[in-house]
Amino acid sequence: MHDIRYAVRVAVRHIGRLVVWGLGCGTAALLLGAVLGRPWMLFGVGLAIAGTLWLVLGLPRVAHSAFERARYASAARRYRLIAATTWSPARERAAVLSRAGCDLAAGRLA
Repeated sequence: MHDIRYAVRVAVRHIGRLVVWGLGCGTAALLLGAVLGRPWMLFGVGLAIAGTLWLVLGLPRVAHSAFERARYASAARRYRLIAATTWSPARERAAVLSRAGCDLAAGRLA
């Protein structure tokens, strides 16, 4: 059995993305609460949860749907966003591979 490990730089990059996402969501909710009151803070928390669910569940499905409809440029942009914002090495590799598939399907071979 092989011991597969990721470089520390890769792990730090993904953990950093997760921390930045969490801080951004928390800061947005706190700012809404401070400026507009407690109900808006709860609204901000709801938006943060909805945004996280969209990033994790919705965006990959929308990107794949665009690819299936032969909208390769749109799909490539969405896969690029997935690769840039993911906190999972496997998801980042899958997004890079999907972008290569978009280029290949669009006829951009070089």
